[in-house]
Amino acid sequence: MSNVQLENGFTRIANELLEVIQQYKFSLNELKIILCVFRFTYGFNRKEHEMSLTFFMNHTGLNRSRVNSSLKSLIENNVLIVTKKGNAKTSNTYMFNKNYNTWKIEKYSSFTSGKTDTSVQIDTSIKTDTSTSVQNDTRPSVQIDTQERNIKEILKKEDEEEMAKDPVHYYQQIFVHINPFQIESLVQWVNDFKGNKDVVNLAIEETAKSNPRQPFRFLESILRDWHSRQLFTVEDVLEDKKKAESKKVANFNEYRNKKASEIDWEAL
Repeated sequence: MSNVQLENGFTRIANELLEVIQQYKFSLNELKIILCVFRFTYGFNRKEHEMSLTFFMNHTGLNRSRVNSSLKSLIENNVLIVTKKGNAKTSNTYMFNKNYNTWKIEKYSSFTSGKTDTSVQIDTSIKTDTSTSVQNDTRPSVQIDTQERNIKEILKKEDEEEMAKDPVHYYQQIFVHINPFQIESLVQWVNDFKGNKDVVNLAIEETAKSNPRQPFRFLESILRDWHSRQLFTVEDVLEDKKKAESKKVANFNEYRNKKASEIDWEAL
C-alpha cells in the first residue's frame, strides 16, 4: 500500500499556474515534460535545472524521439526556456516560464474571448529542424534567439525577494561554505516546516548569533527542536520565546520571594 504524505516531501506550485495550464492545448507528452520540470525545479526550491534527454526519458517513460519533439514544442512556444545551452559534456539547463501571457501555444476555445489567433501555431517558418536533437542543435534559431534576449527580463520579473529569502542563499551569505548534502538538507527542512522559509532563516540567524564551531550541525539541532515542538512559523517561535521568558521571570520572582521569606527580619 502506498503511503503518500506531505511529510515525505512536496512540490510548491501556485494554484494559478496549475489552473492556467489546463486552459492550453498541451499534448500528454508535453504535460509529462512539464511535470518533470516542476518536480526537479520547484520541488527543490530552485528555478532551473540541468536535464538531458536521457534524464527526461528516465523520469517520464517517453522514448527519445517523443521527449525531443515535446521539448522542441515547449521551447518554441515559450513555455520552457533554455537558460544555459548544453554542449558535448553538459546538458541544457531548463526553466519553466511562469509568465503564461507570453506562451504561444493555443488555448481551448472555452477559455478565449472570440476567435483564437493561431497564426503562431500555423507559421512554422521559424521552427528548427525536428530531425536534430534539442541537446545538440547549435544552429541559429529565431525562436531561441528571442528567448535568450528575454531570459534576463523574465528572470528579473521573478520574485527577487524569493531569492533573498531562500535559506540556501541566506546561509551562504552568512557562513559562505555549504556543500551539496547540506543544500539538500535545507531544502528538506523547508518542506518539513510546511514551506515556511522564514522560520528556517530565523534558525540560521540564531545559529549566527551563537557562532558555534559547527554551524550547520547547530542549525539542524535548532530546527529539530522547533519541529518536535511543532513551531512551524516565525510567529510560533517568537510566541514560544515570549512564554519561556515570562516563565523565567516568574521563576526568578518565586525564588526571590522564597529567599526573602526565609530571612529572620527580627534578628536583623
